Amino acid sequence: MGNRRPAIKRIIYNEYGFSLLETLVAFALTAMVLASFYQTASNTLILTNQSLSNYQRIQLAQSILEEYLTIPNQPKIGKFNNKWNWEISTVAVTGVPKTRYHKLAQVQRVYVTVTNINNPNQKTILSTERIIRK
Repeated sequence: MGNRRPAIKRIIYNEYGFSLLETLVAFALTAMVLASFYQTASNTLILTNQSLSNYQRIQLAQSILEEYLTIPNQPKIGKFNNKWNWEISTVAVTGVPKTRYHKLAQVQRVYVTVTNINNPNQKTILSTERIIRK
């Protein structure tokens, strides 16, 4: 039996696990996908808020216009909920065909402008026409 040397075992790498590089690549891809989902969700939230703001401005303008046309002696300028400024302006309509009644009444265009106090670029203008007795 002699003097035998122990066999040198070869180190075999475990090929079943992930290397550090593979893990980093997987994390980078996951981060990119999550970032795109976050961006989409963020854009959706911004568009939803803008739509809600537009809807509120239109509803407020319609309400103010209705109130102005139905109740006499309404103010022509105001503020709503410390978020919206509104203003009413009137202009006589010219070029209306003359009839036998044109001396009794005048056609007037009524404008309502609603503006966001924090963002003056968010503005809604509604108009209608009404007949006013002279």
